[in-house]
Amino acid sequence: ELRFVFDSAKIADKKLTDEEKQELCRLFDRLNHIGKNNQLEKIQILNPKNLADRVWQKIWISTGKEPEKCLYNVVEMFIFKFLSDLKVLEYPFDFYTIYELSKNNSEAALKTYAQSVRKEIKEMFPKSILDGTTVINGTIFVNETGEPNLAQVGLFKQVLEEFHKYEKNFGSFNKIDKQFKTRLYESFLRESAGVSAMGQYFTPRNVVNSIINMINPEYLKEDIKICDPFCGVGGFLLELLNSSENLKKQFRPRNGIIDPKVEILGFDKGSDEKEDERTIILAKANMLIYFSDILSNNNTSVFMKELSEKAFNKVFKLVKTNLGTLGVDQYRNYFDLIITNPPYVTSGVSSIKQEIKDKGLEFLYPSNGNGLEGLAVEWIINALKPKGKAFIVLPDGIMSRQGDKRLRNRILDTCIIDAIISLPSRTFFATPKKTYIVALTKKEDDDKKQQQRPFFTYLVSEIGETRDAKRFETPANDLPKMSEEFRYFMSNPEKYKSDNLRCKIHDIQRLKDQHWLIDRDWSYDEKKELNIHEDITVIDDREFFNLLSDMGDLMVNFAKEFKSSMTVEADQNVQYKSVELKEIFDFSKSVSNTSKFTKSLINQNQGDIPVYGATQFHGKPTYGYVQDNLEGVKYFENCLTWNIDGSLGCFYREGRFSLSEKVIPLYLKQEFIDDLDLSFLSYILIQKANEYGFSRDFKPNQTQLKEVCIDIPIKQDGSFDLQAQKRIAKKYQNIESKRFEIINMTKYLIDKQVRVEPYQ
Repeated sequence: ELRFVFDSAKIADKKLTDEEKQELCRLFDRLNHIGKNNQLEKIQILNPKNLADRVWQKIWISTGKEPEKCLYNVVEMFIFKFLSDLKVLEYPFDFYTIYELSKNNSEAALKTYAQSVRKEIKEMFPKSILDGTTVINGTIFVNETGEPNLAQVGLFKQVLEEFHKYEKNFGSFNKIDKQFKTRLYESFLRESAGVSAMGQYFTPRNVVNSIINMINPEYLKEDIKICDPFCGVGGFLLELLNSSENLKKQFRPRNGIIDPKVEILGFDKGSDEKEDERTIILAKANMLIYFSDILSNNNTSVFMKELSEKAFNKVFKLVKTNLGTLGVDQYRNYFDLIITNPPYVTSGVSSIKQEIKDKGLEFLYPSNGNGLEGLAVEWIINALKPKGKAFIVLPDGIMSRQGDKRLRNRILDTCIIDAIISLPSRTFFATPKKTYIVALTKKEDDDKKQQQRPFFTYLVSEIGETRDAKRFETPANDLPKMSEEFRYFMSNPEKYKSDNLRCKIHDIQRLKDQHWLIDRDWSYDEKKELNIHEDITVIDDREFFNLLSDMGDLMVNFAKEFKSSMTVEADQNVQYKSVELKEIFDFSKSVSNTSKFTKSLINQNQGDIPVYGATQFHGKPTYGYVQDNLEGVKYFENCLTWNIDGSLGCFYREGRFSLSEKVIPLYLKQEFIDDLDLSFLSYILIQKANEYGFSRDFKPNQTQLKEVCIDIPIKQDGSFDLQAQKRIAKKYQNIESKRFEIINMTKYLIDKQVRVEPYQ
């Protein structure tokens, strides 16, 4: 069946655009291809992956060159054949002419290709006037100056023969399958020899697609401004275009002219060296392949130049400075959307920072983070316009290093955290690092308030492919469900609840003054239920040294703070009064829910009220959220909670909440509400519980709890000293915070394997 909506009045009024005329001709051409039973013949859409593999292997085996250099030449030959099939390259520059010549004189064929065909392609796709890059730059069949490499005459003939055989069996390249466009570069980067060289530029397609799905591309506005400041081969930007017809259609011509409202920019760092240009050239070639459907419908050399000017050269830009993107400062408060996977580098960053200072740009990078990725995050914050969104892939170091604490605080000050997604180690080809997707929304310039709404976290353990050098596809893939849940969450963050064990919704307090390694928020039992096995991740020796330095700095600073606070308290000469808990707490109110209040019941009656079980961690409503005023359920407000199962948890809980049967509330007697600080009492009770030897083997009943004796600061007149309590509580809080940092940093170090890198 063929459906085509057409306004015939345009013919009478002579208002058909050139593109509409071509579309009408293609329609008539389709009608001329009617097979048996009056059925339209299907248009053949090719996925020439097997051809690409064979050509790449021939080049690699014959030359022994690095896989990425082989890739440049595979892409160049695909462009040559594709433009020939579209009749953009015509005699004597087309594939068929060169192939026929190679049968009898392969040397002449290579010379003609190098000296005439490549020149024609480069004229068809002019170099960028800013950086001098175009869409081809192979260096196996030609040398650095563009002259034919006659040592590869035989290989050139074999490659032409492979393309000819493929067309004979399957047809021409007029229509190319979407999956081939998406996976072309990835398939070659799986080769182990090329992992370290090119993998740094490449984010696996499954991860790219999951981030694109988080963005919900079909709802992006026409005039959106989008950037990947560290674009590599352009995967993020091109997949976004491929997923949004609203954006891609803007690159379809009208009367031969492309005039997109959308602004898309991809930056890559380079120099005048040919090697440094190749990544951005691959990005432009990648865009040509992604736009194959547009090219097939507009196959004139004039349009190719238009596409080169308005798409390839306008989107992808090579920044030929030592700072690269970090030195580009004209896009402050500019972009609506930034998606990127910045480079992860700590060595050599000091020289970058010095150059930033020499250029007078240090005010753009106030946090002085450890790695290049920290500078990248600051660039992104500066470049986002208020309410603009960013999706950034970041390594675990920036999420936990003491040296990046100022940066994390700056993110909290300037942005709303929408999500932190934990990816498994070895997600990326070039690095065994543990990585995370961080989703941000930039605050309004005058918004100094702390984030009010919660943020989304998700634990991904499988990405749809094996995480070894082979990267075989597997059915296990947590990414699609993650993207789906995130979109649901963003539609109503304050109300969203999930019964997916991989998903946790956190209050922003979870990120204040502690690490952002959210995968640690899943307990051993939860990970066991999800069948997750902890990976040993790898860091290099420089990172190991930085971690040790961070730990040393943390402990030295903590010791100084602690010594200072001890001196202040000694000067204040605080006095104490011993009281039993029954004197200050109303134990008649210390009645919790029964064993009938189960997780199953809570899941059946989900609501907004947090339910806390017996936990040793303050911020986690481990039982989820329940409806308010549910019959038979007890609710509590602004009081202490005490674990009665011996797990030693005592917390001050603010607001309205409920409790499991293993936790009881502790309410102050009315006469002490204004005199006693609940945070102070929570710390003191934990301390006393340890002194009394309470544990899972010695669980105190309520009678024993009532008789626990604690010391409370008093004034000279014998009344309780509230200010002294607050000072002590703050000190406890500071100690716990630092202790928690040291514990987490130690755990982080224990989980790592150190790899010694060769020094240049």
